[in-house]
Amino acid sequence: MKLKYLKTFEGYKLEPHKNYKEREEIYKQKFIKLFNTEIINGNLNLSNLKIKDFHYTDLHKIKEINGDLTIENNTFLNSLFPLEKVNNVHIYNSNIKDFGNIKKINGNFDCSYNQLTSLESVPNEVTGNFYCYNNQLTSLKGAPKKVTGDFSCSYNQLTSLEGAPNEVTRYFYCNNNQLISLEGAPNEVNGDFYCNNNQLTSLEGSPKEVNGNFNCYNNQLTSLEDAPKKVTGNFSCYNNPALTEKDIEWLKQNCNIKGKIIWKIK
Repeated sequence: MKLKYLKTFEGYKLEPHKNYKEREEIYKQKFIKLFNTEIINGNLNLSNLKIKDFHYTDLHKIKEINGDLTIENNTFLNSLFPLEKVNNVHIYNSNIKDFGNIKKINGNFDCSYNQLTSLESVPNEVTGNFYCYNNQLTSLKGAPKKVTGDFSCSYNQLTSLEGAPNEVTRYFYCNNNQLISLEGAPNEVNGDFYCNNNQLTSLEGSPKEVNGNFNCYNNQLTSLEDAPKKVTGNFSCYNNPALTEKDIEWLKQNCNIKGKIIWKIK
């Protein structure tokens, strides 16, 4: 057994033991004690956790982690209940579908690569980045209302952005989905906006203002009407076969694009 997390609970360190079975039992008892603790002062890493006869499927009694929570390649946990407070959360390749009672994260929340079909129990507010890319999401219902950082829902099965955060402070990534509409996107994005590699035929619903680059290339756009009124970076719309020079001229006349308009790749 590879002991990836040697500093898991209040600085406790699990030392290697000569007898494998004895070490396994020590390991098990340490984590039973851990899961029966309400407050953890430090980071908690439950990655690659495989303990024989360890039957907890949630965090049991852990309500508060004064540090970060990391869970990778862990298949026995399916819930973070009854967790209420934690700093940063990173969950990767796990079976977790219930994210507990966390209302607000004062840090980053990353639940990518987990085959999620719903965001119903994620925090309402994230003061860092929120990542839910590479899942099986068909809806953003339940997503945080406010993200003070980047928001990425790329590489899912979304057809619209309904349920997306009302406010995103930095970059917004919704590329590589099956979007046919941008309805639900925030009105303003203070960073780049990526809606490339979808099935969009129009930009209806796109942000009114993008303080960065706007990327809508590799779609099926037939018009640039409803494009953001202001883009402080580049506007990339190449590989939309139906667009013509007339559409580009309309964009120049009706929108304030500070950077380059890229619609042909040489």
